[in-house]
Amino acid sequence: MADVLDIIDANDVVIGRASSEEVHARGLLHRFVHVFVVGSDGRILVQQRHHTKKRGALLFDAAVGGHVDSGETYLEAAVREGREEIGLDGVTYEYLGKIKNYDPPIEDMLGELYVVNSDGPFTGWQREAERLEWMRPDELAFLLERFPYLFTKAMPESFALWRSRNITE
Repeated sequence: MADVLDIIDANDVVIGRASSEEVHARGLLHRFVHVFVVGSDGRILVQQRHHTKKRGALLFDAAVGGHVDSGETYLEAAVREGREEIGLDGVTYEYLGKIKNYDPPIEDMLGELYVVNSDGPFTGWQREAERLEWMRPDELAFLLERFPYLFTKAMPESFALWRSRNITE
């Protein structure tokens, strides 16, 4: 069964609901979350999306991300996705700010970025990703600048927001 998502306006106000298939087919604005996982050594965990994904297969992305289901808050979605995608539990989610993912005609989403500190272990990720990889922030910045086509459309904005809030880099 398809996920039901809230359709929102440019001010992030809910104006309707539809299945995820309809939302994507019609290019309707909806919500998503990204979660950066940062290890104790300062590296960022990224995932290479699973080859079976309908959108963004094999592209690199935040370790955790997904749609916000209808009626769910951004934070509730971040916690749910963290648990489902990599087995995160007992961590604190820090809100970093709003992000946008605009990639017509496939995606038109407003999102929120969260960060958690964790060294793992990470479980269950094989359903969502081909692999997980730790990257130093400077390494990730280099790859995003030189090879942006290797990443999802939301990743550069998420990384830029994280970097602007990260004073220890």
